[in-house]
Amino acid sequence: IEVNIDGDDVPPAPTPGSCKAVNETECTDDSCCNWCMPPNSTLGFCMTMIPYPVPAFECKKDVSSCKLHTTSKNCAKDGQCSWIPMGPPTADLGLCVYDWDRCKAPSFVPSGDEPKPAPSKPPAPKPTMGCTAKTADECDGNSCCMWCGTMFNTTAPGFCMPILDIPIPTMECSKDTVQCPDMMTEAECESDDVCSWTPFGPPGAKGPGVCVFDWDKCKK
Repeated sequence: IEVNIDGDDVPPAPTPGSCKAVNETECTDDSCCNWCMPPNSTLGFCMTMIPYPVPAFECKKDVSSCKLHTTSKNCAKDGQCSWIPMGPPTADLGLCVYDWDRCKAPSFVPSGDEPKPAPSKPPAPKPTMGCTAKTADECDGNSCCMWCGTMFNTTAPGFCMPILDIPIPTMECSKDTVQCPDMMTEAECESDDVCSWTPFGPPGAKGPGVCVFDWDKCKK
């Protein structure tokens, strides 16, 4: 959605990206992408923008900034926002909201003259740490990662992100959330790539304990 008010230049709509950048700078340069990471983790990943904060992630971009624009003119100058009028046409009353539609890929209607696609390249080597894979198969091949998409942009191809121990309601992912607390023995717990056994005593003590989610195991 683009609105030209009083002749001011409006930022052009972005070209929808894939959000598969493997570093923070390249990811955040795409206005449709956000660089995020689980709390207390140093391993980030690039994901499509979601029009509200997700408590399970710490992200570089604040999508709630649109609401700070109180006039249609200021809202239109912000390339990621859209103005929803509320009231008489002559009154500048309304709400500035995050404009998710700007990042959606346009629908494709075959014309019959499209060139044949180039031969696909072999997938990149499997990553040893981080979730920077660019294909679903490569991402799911890493036990610490999962391939996800967001309900806010069904035209996006998806992205690779760290596996979590809590569900994200707005996302559909290839793997279920990890249920470390369901593992009742140390052997079972330690055999999982993202779980660690915490004993009810001094570190290293043998005996009763609890199995907890441990993302640090994926850094090794």
